Amino acid sequence: MKKAIKYLAMAALAMTIGACSSEDSELAQQPVENNGMITIPGKLAPKTALTRALSKDVDNDSKNIIVAKWVEGETLAVVFLSGDSKREMGKATITAVDNTGAATFVCNVENGTNITNNPECDIIYPYKAAYDGATGVKTYPDFLGLQDGTLSNNLDVRVGKGVISDIAGGTGEATATLTVTQQPEPQYAIFKFTLTSNSSNIQASVFTVKGDGGLITTVLPTSMYELYVALPPDTKGGSNYTFMVSDGLKTYTKTMNNSASAIEKGVYYETPLEMGAGVDCKVELANLSIEDGGTYTVKDYDVLTGTLNKNVKISIPAGATVVLNNATINGTNDVSYAWAGLTCEGNATIILKGTTNSSVKGFYENWPGIYVPSGKTLTIKGTDYDFLSASSNGLGAGIGGGFNIDGGNIVIEGGQITATGGSRGAAGIGGGVSADCGNITITGGIIDATGGAGAVGIGSGSSSDNSSDCGKITIANTVSRVTAKTDATQPATYLLGASNGGSCGTITIGGTVRAQTDFNTEQTAGHEYNYLP
Repeated sequence: MKKAIKYLAMAALAMTIGACSSEDSELAQQPVENNGMITIPGKLAPKTALTRALSKDVDNDSKNIIVAKWVEGETLAVVFLSGDSKREMGKATITAVDNTGAATFVCNVENGTNITNNPECDIIYPYKAAYDGATGVKTYPDFLGLQDGTLSNNLDVRVGKGVISDIAGGTGEATATLTVTQQPEPQYAIFKFTLTSNSSNIQASVFTVKGDGGLITTVLPTSMYELYVALPPDTKGGSNYTFMVSDGLKTYTKTMNNSASAIEKGVYYETPLEMGAGVDCKVELANLSIEDGGTYTVKDYDVLTGTLNKNVKISIPAGATVVLNNATINGTNDVSYAWAGLTCEGNATIILKGTTNSSVKGFYENWPGIYVPSGKTLTIKGTDYDFLSASSNGLGAGIGGGFNIDGGNIVIEGGQITATGGSRGAAGIGGGVSADCGNITITGGIIDATGGAGAVGIGSGSSSDNSSDCGKITIANTVSRVTAKTDATQPATYLLGASNGGSCGTITIGGTVRAQTDFNTEQTAGHEYNYLP
């Protein structure tokens, strides 16, 4: 890969600039009142040569670099141990940047948080690269899926270390100090890929990188042939990489072996990719030459578009990605066609494209709009301007499981999604009637989820024998909006979590674990719960 990649090493990060701290004193136990905030200031050394300034430049040797600097108003996460085992996360904001490029930041956590014994903390930049889950902190590796091909701070994930000390104050406001012991260092290499085929530029709508271990990242650019992409380092070399590009009509591929050199984090590479011959990937649903009752199995990166006018099962094979671009699959409620609108056979990814609404509705009433098998994971990606509605004909979820049909894990990273559960007791996103579902994780997008009679918008389905269970529900503060509603005439007890006769795992909203009773229908105006970070 050395011959194929021109890379330019960057300068090391500057020496630590630490805020004042006490010597080896332990922190006093904080008051138990959850009243006020603990304000924790700290300092960061100047950045050197990576992303964020969004402008290109040259160094003293006239080699390309990417300018990097801290910017006032940016956010980062401070993750620390609270008590014996629980991890907490505070949101820090850069309040000032001096003329050397050094930054001052302030982290605020709730007073009452149990910080003791000078805990070491992780400093993760940007804040969206980390969020507090029910059993710990999900950090930057998952952030790779949020790339859009542009040169932005989305690529500039950095991780450092620090120690929190010197708590002062009592009930109400308090202060502490964060001493940075290791400046935040880049975790990825930055690539500029130039995409061509037969010397012509490819206007990519989807760009995917797969390695020896499987999918690394999916990038959703806006019709660009020059993409900036963050990739994890390959310190030993020898890895194989497969690059796939879809322009909405064809799919192109390129395979490379990184045998000559390692890929180093914090280094900028410029790489032309002459992609292989394109193969058709656009599938006009109206033109499928399959008879009623048949199955169409999509190929990896098929782009489904148009209206399905037959009773055909659309199946997504395990490990595949499908693009929905103004696609309509509205099943008829007929027992002869007992399947979902879209059926995932294993782990799968759906990418939303198109400014009009893609619509998916299950066929027979027992099935959901989009079926996720038990133990598997469906990931949905898109922007706030890519639309999808998913619904059932009666007993299935909009997205998830069906009647007595357990569903799997659902991860929504983006898109404007309206999910409606079957009117007879299924969740909008999650479980069908009398069935279990897995974990539900929402990290981006505009989400509207409505449950049927006795069912929540997001969570388990209803059950007459208490047999519907749901895994953990996590909604990160990186979403644009999430709305959960229940049936207006036969409402569930809750709007999110456990439907009537069902149960749910830990609910975490914006990094805070919430009680199920927080979502009681009777305490919520309009039988609707809205989360707007």
